[in-house]
Amino acid sequence: MRRFTSVLLALTLSGMAVAATPPSPTIDSAGSGVVEVAPDFVEFWIHQRGTGKSLAESAEGSQGFEPALRKELETRQLTASALEFSNLAIPNAANLTTFRSAKLRFSAVAFKNNEEGPKQFAKLCDDILAVALALKCEVDGPLLGVENTKSVEQAAVTLATEKAYPGAEAIAIAMKTQIIGIESASVVSLVWNQDAASKAQQPDIRRLTCTAKVRIWYLYAVPQGG
Repeated sequence: MRRFTSVLLALTLSGMAVAATPPSPTIDSAGSGVVEVAPDFVEFWIHQRGTGKSLAESAEGSQGFEPALRKELETRQLTASALEFSNLAIPNAANLTTFRSAKLRFSAVAFKNNEEGPKQFAKLCDDILAVALALKCEVDGPLLGVENTKSVEQAAVTLATEKAYPGAEAIAIAMKTQIIGIESASVVSLVWNQDAASKAQQPDIRRLTCTAKVRIWYLYAVPQGG
């Protein structure tokens, strides 16, 4: 059965089919695979809104956002593994409002390996919220993620493809035929943290999920002498 998973080299994660209309004789079968991974990092976004009697005044007020944020992080002894600042944005000139944002990334390793992980994670969230409040900013997060999403998604597609085969094989046996290859395949969907089998809040500090659904069209033939 493993030989059929080589079709993954031809799949694209965009969900586009390798062939639009599979010709007969084929048997089509669907498969679903869920891969679980622990998060590598957690991210927060802090958004600063600048206001004034003019856009120039609002923009001037936004200039202090970056040094003020760096100072707050230093004061609270928060060391981000990555810190990125956006450029000034003016979505609507009539509102006389400017916006700047910062993305902060922290390692999540301690949260998944340490018995104190849940408490440490909650403390980090408290600290980031305190930073945002001190700067009169808004905060988004926490957002958990992995460094190499592509490898996880490929693993989920591989698993889904393997699970599609038994159904097609059962149909072929019932028809007194045999599977001889794959005519075409498509990735139907590829989603994160939507494991239908779980009713728990997703994701959590030790578990992210990637779910792939695929559809495979298998070529079949009557065995020689059958």
